[in-house]
Amino acid sequence: MEEINSTDQNRSQLEDRIFELAESVPVGASDSDLDWLYSQQLDQFIDAWWALAKYYEEHSDTEIGVEAVSEYVYYARILRRLMCDSTLDPKLRQQAEDQMSALDSYMDEVIKEAGTNLNN
Repeated sequence: MEEINSTDQNRSQLEDRIFELAESVPVGASDSDLDWLYSQQLDQFIDAWWALAKYYEEHSDTEIGVEAVSEYVYYARILRRLMCDSTLDPKLRQQAEDQMSALDSYMDEVIKEAGTNLNN
Protein backbone atom coordinates (compact mmCIF):
# COMPACT_ATOMS: atom_id res chain seq x y z
CA MET A 1 0.00 0.00 0.00
CA GLU A 2 1.28 3.44 -0.91
CA GLU A 3 2.04 5.67 2.07
CA ILE A 4 0.42 9.09 2.01
CA ASN A 5 2.38 11.56 4.12
CA SER A 6 0.35 14.61 5.06
CA THR A 7 3.38 16.69 6.00
CA ASP A 8 4.75 16.55 2.46
CA GLN A 9 1.52 17.62 0.74
CA ASN A 10 -0.86 20.54 0.92
CA ARG A 11 -4.61 20.13 1.38
CA SER A 12 -5.33 20.43 -2.32
CA GLN A 13 -2.90 17.62 -3.11
CA LEU A 14 -4.39 15.40 -0.41
CA GLU A 15 -7.89 16.08 -1.71
CA ASP A 16 -6.76 15.36 -5.27
CA ARG A 17 -5.39 12.05 -4.02
CA ILE A 18 -8.73 11.23 -2.38
CA PHE A 19 -10.46 11.95 -5.69
CA GLU A 20 -7.94 9.81 -7.63
CA LEU A 21 -8.30 6.90 -5.23
CA ALA A 22 -12.10 7.15 -5.26
CA GLU A 23 -12.03 6.88 -9.03
CA SER A 24 -9.75 3.83 -8.84
CA VAL A 25 -12.01 1.74 -6.58
CA PRO A 26 -13.36 -1.03 -8.82
CA VAL A 27 -17.00 -0.63 -7.80
CA GLY A 28 -18.83 -3.43 -9.59
CA ALA A 29 -21.10 -2.79 -12.52
CA SER A 30 -23.68 -5.04 -10.87
CA ASP A 31 -24.84 -5.48 -7.31
CA SER A 32 -23.55 -9.06 -7.39
CA ASP A 33 -19.95 -7.93 -8.01
CA LEU A 34 -18.87 -6.81 -4.54
CA ASP A 35 -15.21 -7.90 -4.49
CA TRP A 36 -14.30 -4.20 -4.38
CA LEU A 37 -15.28 -4.20 -0.69
CA TYR A 38 -12.02 -6.10 -0.10
CA SER A 39 -9.92 -4.11 -2.56
CA GLN A 40 -6.66 -2.38 -1.88
CA GLN A 41 -8.04 0.66 -3.70
CA LEU A 42 -10.92 1.02 -1.23
CA ASP A 43 -8.50 0.64 1.67
CA GLN A 44 -6.25 3.32 0.19
CA PHE A 45 -9.21 5.65 -0.38
CA ILE A 46 -10.24 5.28 3.25
CA ASP A 47 -6.65 5.72 4.47
CA ALA A 48 -6.38 8.94 2.45
CA TRP A 49 -9.00 10.44 4.76
CA TRP A 50 -6.73 9.67 7.70
CA ALA A 51 -3.90 11.49 5.93
CA LEU A 52 -6.20 14.48 5.46
CA ALA A 53 -7.09 14.43 9.16
CA LYS A 54 -3.37 14.42 10.02
CA TYR A 55 -2.91 17.39 7.69
CA TYR A 56 -5.51 19.38 9.65
CA GLU A 57 -3.84 18.31 12.89
CA GLU A 58 -0.53 19.77 11.67
CA HIS A 59 -1.84 22.90 9.91
CA SER A 60 -4.24 25.69 10.85
CA ASP A 61 -6.39 25.13 7.75
CA THR A 62 -10.18 24.95 8.14
CA GLU A 63 -11.36 24.56 4.55
CA ILE A 64 -12.26 21.38 2.67
CA GLY A 65 -13.05 20.93 -1.00
CA VAL A 66 -16.54 19.99 -2.06
CA GLU A 67 -15.16 17.35 -4.43
CA ALA A 68 -13.57 15.43 -1.57
CA VAL A 69 -16.72 15.67 0.53
CA SER A 70 -18.81 14.44 -2.39
CA GLU A 71 -16.61 11.34 -2.66
CA TYR A 72 -17.11 10.67 1.04
CA VAL A 73 -20.89 11.00 0.62
CA TYR A 74 -20.89 8.74 -2.45
CA TYR A 75 -19.07 5.90 -0.68
CA ALA A 76 -20.96 6.39 2.58
CA ARG A 77 -24.25 5.95 0.72
CA ILE A 78 -23.09 2.81 -1.08
CA LEU A 79 -21.61 1.24 2.03
CA ARG A 80 -24.67 2.02 4.16
CA ARG A 81 -26.97 0.60 1.47
CA LEU A 82 -24.93 -2.61 1.44
CA MET A 83 -24.91 -2.80 5.23
CA CYS A 84 -28.71 -2.73 5.26
CA ASP A 85 -29.27 -5.13 2.37
CA SER A 86 -30.66 -8.27 3.96
CA THR A 87 -30.33 -10.16 0.66
CA LEU A 88 -26.52 -10.03 0.86
CA ASP A 89 -24.31 -12.60 2.50
CA PRO A 90 -23.75 -11.55 6.13
CA LYS A 91 -19.96 -11.53 5.54
CA LEU A 92 -20.38 -8.91 2.79
CA ARG A 93 -22.65 -6.82 4.98
CA GLN A 94 -20.08 -7.03 7.78
CA GLN A 95 -17.29 -5.99 5.41
CA ALA A 96 -19.36 -3.00 4.27
CA GLU A 97 -19.97 -2.10 7.92
CA ASP A 98 -16.28 -2.38 8.76
CA GLN A 99 -15.29 -0.18 5.82
CA MET A 100 -18.01 2.34 6.69
CA SER A 101 -16.84 2.42 10.29
CA ALA A 102 -13.28 3.22 9.21
CA LEU A 103 -14.43 5.87 6.74
CA ASP A 104 -16.70 7.50 9.34
CA SER A 105 -13.96 7.41 11.94
CA TYR A 106 -11.51 9.17 9.64
CA MET A 107 -14.09 11.76 8.57
CA ASP A 108 -14.81 12.40 12.26
CA GLU A 109 -11.09 13.08 12.71
CA VAL A 110 -11.08 15.49 9.75
CA ILE A 111 -14.01 17.39 11.26
CA LYS A 112 -12.52 17.36 14.76
CA GLU A 113 -9.12 18.64 13.64
CA ALA A 114 -10.51 21.27 11.25
CA GLY A 115 -12.98 22.34 13.94
CA THR A 116 -10.16 22.68 16.45
CA ASN A 117 -8.37 24.95 13.99
CA LEU A 118 -11.51 27.02 13.54
CA ASN A 119 -11.78 27.55 17.28
CA ASN A 120 -8.13 28.58 17.72
